[in-house]
Amino acid sequence: MNNNIKKFDVFLCLILLVGLLMAACNQMKQTDELPDLNNVVTEIVTPAETDAKTDTPTPAGISDRSLLGVAAAAQDNSLEVASMLRYALEDEYLARDAYTKIMDAFGEIRPFINIREAENNHIDMLIPFFTVYELPLPEYETDPSPFAGTLADAYATGVQAEIDNIAMYERFLDEDLPNDVRIIFERLMKASQKHLRAFERGL
Repeated sequence: MNNNIKKFDVFLCLILLVGLLMAACNQMKQTDELPDLNNVVTEIVTPAETDAKTDTPTPAGISDRSLLGVAAAAQDNSLEVASMLRYALEDEYLARDAYTKIMDAFGEIRPFINIREAENNHIDMLIPFFTVYELPLPEYETDPSPFAGTLADAYATGVQAEIDNIAMYERFLDEDLPNDVRIIFERLMKASQKHLRAFERGL
């Protein structure tokens, strides 16, 4: 009787041992099939094509002269008071800087010195409108490149700048404008007409 019990105990232990061994083998097999976590993280963090370069477009900014003043106004087919005031102020900045560069090249000569001072006055006249109409002042950066040309070229530059400026204000005045904005545009256009005559005398 006791021998039978002992045999049964041994047999039971063998069954348990075999079961444990099978479970251990199965666990090892599952472990071998687990993905390499380092590779998984690398695949998530590293793009598939690491050598590919993405070209980030450079936003058009204030260094682009075609987006300022007369040039910008010419591209605008739906003028509004806010945009017209911005174009007007930008064009006064551009004119002031152009005449400053010319004087840097040839000295403070007339009529450039007088007209440069007039452009500063025009800027001072326009800025309060941005407060009245609750508009942000446009950003502006001076173009650092020097004037390249002769004195005759300088006069021709002034002539063309004033012709373009007059045409811009004529177009603005065809729009439905608040009375105060109309008055300032008319005043600035008349000033440009005077500047044009002064430059034409220098040609």
